[in-house]
Amino acid sequence: MIELKHISKTFPTADGVFQALDDINLTIRDGDIFGIVGMSGAGKSTLMQMICGLVGQDSGSLSVLGRTPDPDDADFVNAVGYMPQTLGLYKDLSVMENMKLFGALRGAKPPEDMTIEAYYASLIALTGLEGFEGRPAGKLSGGMKQKLALAVALVRAPALLLLDEPTVGVDPLSRRELWAVIRRMVGQGGTTCFFSTAYLEEAESADWVLCMSEGRAKR
Repeated sequence: MIELKHISKTFPTADGVFQALDDINLTIRDGDIFGIVGMSGAGKSTLMQMICGLVGQDSGSLSVLGRTPDPDDADFVNAVGYMPQTLGLYKDLSVMENMKLFGALRGAKPPEDMTIEAYYASLIALTGLEGFEGRPAGKLSGGMKQKLALAVALVRAPALLLLDEPTVGVDPLSRRELWAVIRRMVGQGGTTCFFSTAYLEEAESADWVLCMSEGRAKR
Protein backbone atom coordinates (compact mmCIF):
# COMPACT_ATOMS: atom_id res chain seq x y z
CA MET A 1 0.00 0.00 0.00
CA ILE A 2 2.67 2.54 1.10
CA GLU A 3 6.42 2.05 0.94
CA LEU A 4 9.02 4.71 1.76
CA LYS A 5 12.75 4.06 1.47
CA HIS A 6 15.33 6.50 2.82
CA ILE A 7 13.06 9.54 2.40
CA SER A 8 14.57 12.91 3.30
CA LYS A 9 13.22 16.44 2.89
CA THR A 10 14.60 19.89 3.76
CA PHE A 11 13.07 23.35 3.54
CA PRO A 12 15.06 26.60 3.18
CA THR A 13 15.10 28.99 6.14
CA ALA A 14 16.62 32.39 6.80
CA ASP A 15 19.51 30.64 8.59
CA GLY A 16 20.04 27.81 6.13
CA VAL A 17 17.86 24.70 5.88
CA PHE A 18 15.37 22.88 8.09
CA GLN A 19 15.52 19.07 8.07
CA ALA A 20 11.81 18.15 7.99
CA LEU A 21 12.36 14.43 7.26
CA ASP A 22 15.59 12.50 7.80
CA ASP A 23 16.02 9.02 6.24
CA ILE A 24 12.48 7.72 6.82
CA ASN A 25 11.77 4.06 6.05
CA LEU A 26 8.19 2.88 6.31
CA THR A 27 5.88 0.14 5.03
CA ILE A 28 2.10 0.12 5.49
CA ARG A 29 0.09 -2.90 4.46
CA ASP A 30 -3.41 -3.06 2.99
CA GLY A 31 -6.14 -2.92 5.62
CA ASP A 32 -3.94 -1.54 8.40
CA ILE A 33 -4.67 1.40 10.67
CA PHE A 34 -1.23 2.98 10.97
CA GLY A 35 -0.47 5.89 13.28
CA ILE A 36 2.39 8.37 13.53
CA VAL A 37 2.87 10.05 16.90
CA GLY A 38 4.96 13.15 17.46
CA MET A 39 5.02 16.67 18.77
CA SER A 40 4.47 19.73 16.59
CA GLY A 41 7.39 20.08 14.17
CA ALA A 42 8.22 16.36 14.19
CA GLY A 43 7.57 16.07 10.43
CA LYS A 44 4.17 14.38 10.51
CA SER A 45 2.36 16.81 8.19
CA THR A 46 5.26 16.92 5.73
CA LEU A 47 5.19 13.14 5.50
CA MET A 48 1.41 13.14 5.03
CA GLN A 49 1.62 15.76 2.25
CA MET A 50 4.38 13.77 0.58
CA ILE A 51 2.21 10.65 0.49
CA CYS A 52 -0.52 12.77 -1.16
CA GLY A 53 1.94 14.04 -3.74
CA LEU A 54 1.67 17.64 -2.55
CA VAL A 55 5.34 17.76 -1.47
CA GLY A 56 8.27 16.07 -3.20
CA GLN A 57 11.17 14.36 -1.47
CA ASP A 58 14.80 15.44 -1.82
CA SER A 59 16.05 11.86 -1.79
CA GLY A 60 14.76 8.32 -1.43
CA SER A 61 11.91 6.47 -3.14
CA LEU A 62 8.18 6.53 -2.45
CA SER A 63 5.39 4.24 -3.67
CA VAL A 64 1.72 4.70 -2.77
CA LEU A 65 -0.93 2.36 -4.16
CA GLY A 66 1.72 0.93 -6.44
CA ARG A 67 2.55 4.26 -8.09
CA THR A 68 4.35 7.54 -7.56
CA PRO A 69 1.99 10.03 -5.85
CA ASP A 70 0.75 12.59 -8.37
CA PRO A 71 -2.06 15.10 -7.66
CA ASP A 72 -2.59 15.39 -11.44
CA ASP A 73 -3.26 11.65 -11.74
CA ALA A 74 -7.06 11.30 -11.53
CA ASP A 75 -6.91 7.58 -10.64
CA PHE A 76 -4.52 8.29 -7.77
CA VAL A 77 -6.55 11.24 -6.46
CA ASN A 78 -9.79 9.26 -6.59
CA ALA A 79 -8.23 6.44 -4.56
CA VAL A 80 -7.07 8.71 -1.72
CA GLY A 81 -9.20 10.48 0.89
CA TYR A 82 -7.21 13.25 2.56
CA MET A 83 -8.26 15.21 5.65
CA PRO A 84 -5.69 17.97 6.33
CA GLN A 85 -5.31 19.90 9.57
CA THR A 86 -6.71 23.03 7.93
CA LEU A 87 -10.25 22.10 7.02
CA GLY A 88 -11.21 22.91 3.44
CA LEU A 89 -14.93 23.26 4.09
CA TYR A 90 -17.07 26.02 2.61
CA LYS A 91 -18.40 27.82 5.68
CA ASP A 92 -21.38 29.45 3.95
CA LEU A 93 -22.58 26.17 2.47
CA SER A 94 -24.67 23.74 4.48
CA VAL A 95 -23.54 20.28 5.51
CA MET A 96 -25.42 18.70 2.60
CA GLU A 97 -24.24 21.36 0.14
CA ASN A 98 -20.63 20.68 1.11
CA MET A 99 -21.22 16.97 0.55
CA LYS A 100 -22.76 17.58 -2.88
CA LEU A 101 -20.00 19.98 -3.94
CA PHE A 102 -17.12 17.72 -2.93
CA GLY A 103 -18.98 14.71 -4.29
CA ALA A 104 -19.28 16.40 -7.68
CA LEU A 105 -15.63 17.46 -7.65
CA ARG A 106 -14.43 13.95 -6.78
CA GLY A 107 -16.90 12.05 -8.94
CA ALA A 108 -18.66 10.27 -6.07
CA LYS A 109 -20.13 6.91 -7.05
CA PRO A 110 -22.84 5.47 -4.81
CA PRO A 111 -23.47 1.73 -4.51
CA GLU A 112 -25.62 0.34 -7.33
CA ASP A 113 -28.68 0.03 -5.09
CA MET A 114 -28.48 3.63 -3.77
CA THR A 115 -29.17 7.06 -5.24
CA ILE A 116 -26.50 9.74 -4.89
CA GLU A 117 -28.72 11.65 -2.45
CA ALA A 118 -29.16 8.56 -0.29
CA TYR A 119 -25.42 7.96 -0.43
CA TYR A 120 -24.65 11.45 0.88
CA ALA A 121 -27.28 10.96 3.58
CA SER A 122 -25.66 7.67 4.61
CA LEU A 123 -22.26 9.35 5.03
CA ILE A 124 -23.84 12.14 7.05
CA ALA A 125 -25.52 9.55 9.28
CA LEU A 126 -22.29 7.52 9.54
CA THR A 127 -20.41 10.55 10.87
CA GLY A 128 -23.13 11.55 13.33
CA LEU A 129 -24.37 14.65 11.50
CA GLU A 130 -27.91 13.46 10.85
CA GLY A 131 -30.33 16.30 11.59
CA PHE A 132 -27.78 18.99 10.72
CA GLU A 133 -27.93 18.68 6.93
CA GLY A 134 -29.15 22.25 6.49
CA ARG A 135 -26.80 23.95 8.95
CA PRO A 136 -23.99 26.09 7.46
CA ALA A 137 -20.59 24.51 8.03
CA GLY A 138 -19.35 27.74 9.62
CA LYS A 139 -21.94 27.39 12.38
CA LEU A 140 -20.99 23.85 13.38
CA SER A 141 -19.04 23.13 16.55
CA GLY A 142 -15.37 22.17 16.24
CA GLY A 143 -16.12 18.49 16.62
CA MET A 144 -18.92 18.60 14.07
CA LYS A 145 -16.68 20.37 11.56
CA GLN A 146 -14.17 17.55 11.95
CA LYS A 147 -16.94 15.02 11.35
CA LEU A 148 -18.03 16.84 8.20
CA ALA A 149 -14.42 16.97 6.98
CA LEU A 150 -14.22 13.20 7.51
CA ALA A 151 -17.49 12.65 5.62
CA VAL A 152 -16.08 14.72 2.75
CA ALA A 153 -12.88 12.64 2.76
CA LEU A 154 -15.01 9.50 2.48
CA VAL A 155 -17.25 10.82 -0.31
CA ARG A 156 -15.52 8.58 -2.84
CA ALA A 157 -14.81 5.40 -0.87
CA PRO A 158 -11.00 5.62 -0.65
CA ALA A 159 -8.50 2.80 -0.81
CA LEU A 160 -6.28 5.00 1.37
CA LEU A 161 -7.60 7.37 4.04
CA LEU A 162 -5.06 9.98 5.22
CA LEU A 163 -5.91 11.89 8.40
CA ASP A 164 -3.56 14.65 9.58
CA GLU A 165 -4.26 15.10 13.31
CA PRO A 166 -8.02 14.59 12.76
CA THR A 167 -9.04 15.26 16.37
CA VAL A 168 -6.89 18.29 17.25
CA GLY A 169 -8.95 20.72 19.31
CA VAL A 170 -11.85 18.26 19.55
CA ASP A 171 -13.53 17.38 22.86
CA PRO A 172 -13.02 13.82 24.22
CA LEU A 173 -16.54 12.64 23.33
CA SER A 174 -16.31 13.83 19.72
CA ARG A 175 -12.84 12.28 19.53
CA ARG A 176 -14.22 8.87 20.50
CA GLU A 177 -17.08 9.23 18.04
CA LEU A 178 -14.71 10.11 15.20
CA TRP A 179 -12.57 7.08 15.89
CA ALA A 180 -15.62 4.84 16.05
CA VAL A 181 -16.48 5.99 12.52
CA ILE A 182 -12.92 5.43 11.26
CA ARG A 183 -12.69 1.94 12.75
CA ARG A 184 -16.08 1.05 11.29
CA MET A 185 -15.03 2.30 7.84
CA VAL A 186 -11.78 0.32 7.85
CA GLY A 187 -13.52 -2.72 9.31
CA GLN A 188 -15.84 -2.88 6.31
CA GLY A 189 -12.80 -3.70 4.17
CA GLY A 190 -11.14 -2.05 1.22
CA THR A 191 -9.72 0.93 3.12
CA THR A 192 -6.33 1.48 4.74
CA CYS A 193 -6.00 4.32 7.25
CA PHE A 194 -2.85 6.35 7.91
CA PHE A 195 -3.14 9.04 10.57
CA SER A 196 -0.97 11.40 12.57
CA THR A 197 -1.56 12.52 16.14
CA ALA A 198 0.06 14.21 19.10
CA TYR A 199 -2.04 12.17 21.55
CA LEU A 200 -0.48 8.96 22.84
CA GLU A 201 -3.85 7.55 23.91
CA GLU A 202 -5.16 8.07 20.37
CA ALA A 203 -2.36 5.90 19.01
CA GLU A 204 -4.05 2.95 20.73
CA SER A 205 -6.52 2.94 17.82
CA ALA A 206 -3.74 1.90 15.45
CA ASP A 207 -2.54 -1.57 14.51
CA TRP A 208 0.98 -0.15 14.13
CA VAL A 209 2.57 3.02 15.49
CA LEU A 210 5.65 4.99 14.48
CA CYS A 211 7.04 7.72 16.74
CA MET A 212 8.66 10.76 15.11
CA SER A 213 10.94 13.42 16.56
CA GLU A 214 12.78 16.17 14.67
CA GLY A 215 12.12 14.50 11.34
CA ARG A 216 13.40 11.10 12.40
CA ALA A 217 11.57 7.83 13.00
CA LYS A 218 11.84 6.40 16.52
CA ARG A 219 10.82 2.77 16.88
